[in-house]
Amino acid sequence: MTGPECFAGPSESIPTIATYTTQNILEGIGPAIANVRRAANMSQAGVAASMCRLGVQWSQATVSKIELNQRIVQLHEGVALATLFRCTLDQFITGANYEAIAAGRRLNEIDDQIAALQGERDMLVARLEGGAR
Repeated sequence: MTGPECFAGPSESIPTIATYTTQNILEGIGPAIANVRRAANMSQAGVAASMCRLGVQWSQATVSKIELNQRIVQLHEGVALATLFRCTLDQFITGANYEAIAAGRRLNEIDDQIAALQGERDMLVARLEGGAR
């Protein structure tokens, strides 16, 4: 068995990305990004700055144009967005749970804070161990 039927019972229906046309995708991705951004409580400028840190040179105006479907998202940009919001590309297309994506974004922030604190802790431990000799 291949496709959705290998995962679903006879009465279940699993939507697939194949059911979306290019036009659906192009028309839906901008508003989906806006919804995810709002659910993550991020500004357009914040998304642009985060994308720049991921190597994608966006400005606030770029985010605005994308959200208004005045600019198409390139594949590498979509990958960076998925990384930023800790989701998959198809979640932008299929109408994902935006609150769950926002929670993933918050987890990224917490992970970054934990890493910074662990680095600071390691540095302090090294200082203490060096001074105890």
